[in-house]
Amino acid sequence: MRIGILTYHRSVNYGAVMQSAALAAELSHRFPHAEIEIVDYCSKRMDIYYKLFTVYRGKDSALHLLSRIEMYRAFRRGLKELPLSRDKLITDDCSRFFHWVKGRYDILVSGSDAVWNYNKRGLPNPYFLHEAEDSCRRFSYAASCNGLSIKNFSELDADSAQFLKASFSGFDYIGVRDRQTEELVKAVCPSADVFHNCDPSLLFFDLSGSNRTLLIDKLVRKYHFDTEKPTIGLMLSNLNGDLSKKLVEQFKENYGDKFQTVSLYSYNKYADIPYLSGLTPQEWSIVFGLFDLTVSKYFHGSMFSLLNRTPVLAVGAEKSIAGLPNKVEDAFGWIGIPDWYFAASSSEIDWGVFMAKADELLRNSQTEKIDAGIRRELHSAESFFERIGRLM
Repeated sequence: MRIGILTYHRSVNYGAVMQSAALAAELSHRFPHAEIEIVDYCSKRMDIYYKLFTVYRGKDSALHLLSRIEMYRAFRRGLKELPLSRDKLITDDCSRFFHWVKGRYDILVSGSDAVWNYNKRGLPNPYFLHEAEDSCRRFSYAASCNGLSIKNFSELDADSAQFLKASFSGFDYIGVRDRQTEELVKAVCPSADVFHNCDPSLLFFDLSGSNRTLLIDKLVRKYHFDTEKPTIGLMLSNLNGDLSKKLVEQFKENYGDKFQTVSLYSYNKYADIPYLSGLTPQEWSIVFGLFDLTVSKYFHGSMFSLLNRTPVLAVGAEKSIAGLPNKVEDAFGWIGIPDWYFAASSSEIDWGVFMAKADELLRNSQTEKIDAGIRRELHSAESFFERIGRLM
């Protein structure tokens, strides 16, 4: 049995890389006699976008640009650790993709991540597996439409609705990550059976015991990381106004120099260590285990903090569609930590409430609560693996 995973592993996004690694690893563990690989595909327009995005995020100065390029190169190194297909394809031509992939796999799995957000990739695109009906079985795992800009899924234009209905009707199993995506599927294909799946990153379950010796050596040598000082990790965006500044100010006001602040993914000149730019995705996935608290605007920054059993406060950045919770809010609800999510910009956050929650988590990391929430959410993966198992 040959299983191919079609996802966003080439995105310059730590979580996108590591969630694909997690799903591949779990499939290999459960079905050791199957051949599991990540389909090494990327659309041409997104390949260009990832490179331009790297440059854009470093536009403030030559130093920032060099750091972003360093991060991009670290991602390329990290890709070598994934179980990729022997050859790769970069194209915007859907027919070319399906011709290329035909006969390679018995099962194609679309997901996880926002593979069904078609704003940037357009329709049709390969992630809906619409031309794969004659060559393999079609599955999705924790697929998401997160980021779509429509207000209500019933307002889809006729051509998009027809394409999506035809695509979803051909799946052997539809697993989605969030309620927004379930609403999309049900809006265009009411008869479809839709299953909730946890994000595949949770399949790693517990990264708290990982060996970080080499990572610590690297952080001390390259970034002057203080191993004797408690640490607050910040995974924010330099596109979010003054949020980075406000957070550091709040922590300094409340704790003085007791904690060192460390910034991941984006440069933050206000943090004690402004930018850990040279982390591979694999190093990034365990760096959270060095923190006492994480503040993240990113979904996978939140998930991997929890996987390291480090408490995390998520600050809202994603859109709510049709009155449904965004992906972070939705996941925190499933895990049982809804009060760790703050749906506000820096100007709207009640900093008194926010810092009270930060202080609570710094005094009591609530490891048992995190552990129980992840265990509970992991059950949502079983329907997918059970359905795959029927075909073995």
